[in-house]
Amino acid sequence: MYRVTIHLQTTAAQQLVDVTEELRRVAAAHPEALLMALFARGATAAVMVQENWDPG
Repeated sequence: MYRVTIHLQTTAAQQLVDVTEELRRVAAAHPEALLMALFARGATAAVMVQENWDPG
């Protein structure tokens, strides 16, 4: 079992942060891992999956 922590610094009270590239790097570093679980720690934090999200 692997545990990888990704630390993010936000700049606004409400902000969407795309972590796709960070998760791809973690997956590439551990190709033998078959499952990835993602969670956000904090009273007001959340994980959102948005297909085809366009940040621009």
